[in-house]
Amino acid sequence: MNPRYFGFPAPETLHPPGVSFRFKFSGAERRSHWTTAPPTKRKAFSPNKFSRSHTTHKQGTHNEPALTLLFKKHLVPKIINGSKTATRRARRPNVKPGKTYRIRVNYKGSLDHQIAIIRLYQQRLGAMTEDDACREGFPSLQDYRETWESIYGPWNDTKIVWVVEFTYAGEIESFKEKTCG
Repeated sequence: MNPRYFGFPAPETLHPPGVSFRFKFSGAERRSHWTTAPPTKRKAFSPNKFSRSHTTHKQGTHNEPALTLLFKKHLVPKIINGSKTATRRARRPNVKPGKTYRIRVNYKGSLDHQIAIIRLYQQRLGAMTEDDACREGFPSLQDYRETWESIYGPWNDTKIVWVVEFTYAGEIESFKEKTCG
């Protein structure tokens, strides 16, 4: 037995030929990993179905990613008629004030409607008022609270949430409308 390996079999007896075995010690902890060859160069990035770069639409003078914001399907008519002008999220949404975003109701695609973000800020759930619930598109704070609990779980007055205030920015003109209309 080789004293260098502290009672463990020597690496030569544990692995096939051509594969190196290295030990790293951190206190009494024994860590190890296998290496077979030097690292290879990474492949160049190519867009796939999970990247945003393949879903572009014309905005201004150049193509920009089709930015979206997810909503429940029953809330979309309220956004379009202007009775819903705010949304609260448990995590910080990836939006910026001054930008427009397409409305999305599922993960497969977005609608031909867009909203313009006015303001993004944090607020405690307990600081919500009846007016805030009205801007969320609900008749009362109790109705909003029930919907929140069905999506995010128990209501916690001290929880900090992200508030996105927006306006309906209209329907996006599709390619068919431009050529056929």
